[in-house]
Amino acid sequence: MIGLLVLATGAGPAAAQSPAHVDLMLVLAIDGSGSTMNGDFETQIAGHVQALQSPEVMKTIRAGALKRIGVSAIVWSDDPQQTRCVPWTIIADEADAARVAERLRRRCRILGGTTAIGGAIRNATNQFAWSRLVSDRWVIDISANEPANEGFVAPYRQTALNRGVVINGLVLEPPGHKTESGEQFQGLMRYFRKNIIGGPRSFALTATRGAYAKALIQKLVREIDGQREGV
Repeated sequence: MIGLLVLATGAGPAAAQSPAHVDLMLVLAIDGSGSTMNGDFETQIAGHVQALQSPEVMKTIRAGALKRIGVSAIVWSDDPQQTRCVPWTIIADEADAARVAERLRRRCRILGGTTAIGGAIRNATNQFAWSRLVSDRWVIDISANEPANEGFVAPYRQTALNRGVVINGLVLEPPGHKTESGEQFQGLMRYFRKNIIGGPRSFALTATRGAYAKALIQKLVREIDGQREGV
């Protein structure tokens, strides 16, 4: 699989100005809908900042055949509100990871609105065509704290799968989870497994607010490694 159009990367040593091969192309799709206004958006951003710079993730990147991955990030909510806040950037060392983390902190902003996971998948899938990076592994990370409540999911999910994209999920405990004996949390996980994730070795993990970064590190290591069986 090859991205076709324009590569936007950082200006550091690992930034590619021409087509470059990477072990993985990864789109981080961060929930910025109204349901994250209780602090969940900040939890996601802080978790991504910490996870991308973690020793575990850097070690896994360095263990790859090419020792580098390509990362882009979007914030999504209702269908018209889908924004790319981190352009395609190669991560090969700590300086690259710090650059992506800084962009996440500075550029990713909460949007409000409804939860259009289908729109997020469509937008994330399109990111692969806006890059001149080359990889045989394309992955979308969907982070969310509730099911889709606007628009369609199935057709955009199928389009992604038809293009060889793997969709994984990180399920953040829903608002009100602790007052509902965990049923809402488990229901959201079942929803993700049935309707969102897909592709070879696809999987979803759960994350509580206090351990979001820990769950994301586990998820990124598993995705970058690309060898473990899915759930």
